[in-house]
Amino acid sequence: MRRGGEFVGAAGGASSVKRGVRAHVPPALVSRGGGRAGVVAVVVAAALSLSACTAYPQSGPVQAANPDLPDLAQVAQTASGPIKDASPTEILSGFLRASAAGLDDDFGTARRFLTPEVAGSWDPGAGVLIYPSDAGLSIERSQTEAGGQVVKLATAVTGTLSRHGQFNATDPDARTSLSFEMSKDAAGQWRISHLEDGVLLSSASFSLAYTARTLAFLTPDRRAAVADLRYLPLRRLPTHVMNALVVGPAPWLEGAVASAIPAGAQLTGGGVELKNGVAEVDLATETLLTPQERSQLRAQVEASLAGIPQVQTVQIILNGEEVDNAAAALETRTTTNPLLVSSENSLRHRIGEEWEQVPAPEGAVSAPRHPTYLGASIVYTDGGQLRILEEREARVLAEDFRAAPSVDRLGWIWGERRGEGLSVINAAGKTRTVIAPWLAGAQVLQVLISRDGARLVTVRKQGSAVRVEAMGVARDAEGAPTALGEPAFVAEVDGEFFQLAWENDVQLLALHGREGVSVLDRIQLGGLRSSQRVQDGAVQLAVNPSDRAIVVVTKNGELLQYQGGVWRLSTTGVMDPSFGN
Repeated sequence: MRRGGEFVGAAGGASSVKRGVRAHVPPALVSRGGGRAGVVAVVVAAALSLSACTAYPQSGPVQAANPDLPDLAQVAQTASGPIKDASPTEILSGFLRASAAGLDDDFGTARRFLTPEVAGSWDPGAGVLIYPSDAGLSIERSQTEAGGQVVKLATAVTGTLSRHGQFNATDPDARTSLSFEMSKDAAGQWRISHLEDGVLLSSASFSLAYTARTLAFLTPDRRAAVADLRYLPLRRLPTHVMNALVVGPAPWLEGAVASAIPAGAQLTGGGVELKNGVAEVDLATETLLTPQERSQLRAQVEASLAGIPQVQTVQIILNGEEVDNAAAALETRTTTNPLLVSSENSLRHRIGEEWEQVPAPEGAVSAPRHPTYLGASIVYTDGGQLRILEEREARVLAEDFRAAPSVDRLGWIWGERRGEGLSVINAAGKTRTVIAPWLAGAQVLQVLISRDGARLVTVRKQGSAVRVEAMGVARDAEGAPTALGEPAFVAEVDGEFFQLAWENDVQLLALHGREGVSVLDRIQLGGLRSSQRVQDGAVQLAVNPSDRAIVVVTKNGELLQYQGGVWRLSTTGVMDPSFGN
């Protein structure tokens, strides 16, 4: 890339995007050249090995947070056009620099390196291929029979990005090879006459140009929001957010979420206009929305644009008329008292600064494990039974239930595998089996439902590999789970797996043992991954949803909380900490 007109290198630096999660396989880029189209020649290794270790909290070139700078304060990337009599290799290098700056000039400079026909058909928005740095670029030239040139570029691949911002990490050993055909124009200058749609960006250029955003979709009953993580260009960020929102959820969430934006709706007027802090969103649709649907649409749009500094308020125009409906009130998570199990085999909850025993009938609690909340009630396992404790009255919901229960907002308790499916049960004792044939023959280590109930994460051991996978959850009109979408690969955990927990709506924490130490991985659903070493001997964890405080329990029963970069001892003689899902 070029900074201030001075060549830094096609990579723009040596930092790299950390290996991360894959929520879907992005579509192949389309090859273009002289008006011809074909399938891209990029081949990226399919297996993902997610072993990056970095400081925690997450750091790195791509910030997994909403941007905190207005457009005028962003770093502009610039590049120069082709120089006279440049060689094919110099043309390719210049094109890569211009592509890195393309979001700042609508790829006008980059198109100057292409023949006129290809410049008019090349689609840089088709996707992004991210490579670590120019230090690993390999370029070879060869001559064609027609007197042209072919420049082949080989590089390691850090990840790919789909047209609408779905990030897909690659194996650390993944490489790709791309061919750029060159021909001379009427003035005798080399220009690119054949290339794939999409752009190549170094990790450093990617970090300057893109930011992580969570789009807001809705649960099928439209009462709660479901987050969908994307990486979108910082330039004209509100427009990119709305374009992605209009297109719909990531493929792996289809069928599990709803959108108040009707199918076929379009963002008009060239995108979101910003005027004195007001984001004007102009939508056109052939669907007539009810007042309730208009309120839900406002809630979805406002949640997706929230946190962009230059957006203070949102004005929505629907088919030429302003939507003045107030945003629908979406469900929020209620605060619960932390739970755990004491070494005396009693259920305890924290009241103020003290851990007090949970009142229970005699004999209801003998060997409790894995307590969590179902509304105001507590569910837990005891001697292989799934039990519920309601106002000091305990009931058995299921026999032979040894997994850690995970509860969604609709009151369904997810548990262990049953044949080719997963067992779910509600407070009334109604049981269902949700088919999941890919779990057959695997050891299911944990099942974790998101609080919104739209996304399920499973941890399964197949052979020596421990895989974390995510899938959408389909439900009937009463909210009962009916089916699971195809599993999307999230991560592979090395060493000994201990526990998985939600840190926030799009981020998981995975605790595992590696080479004799405990390691905590932060894994985004559709994003990046980072790791830190935690307290020696840590084997359990939980996250407080109100303040995101992380607690771990060691194999010696010590409960520690992460505060100010230090693990601080809170209490001893405990296990199975929980704040609910």
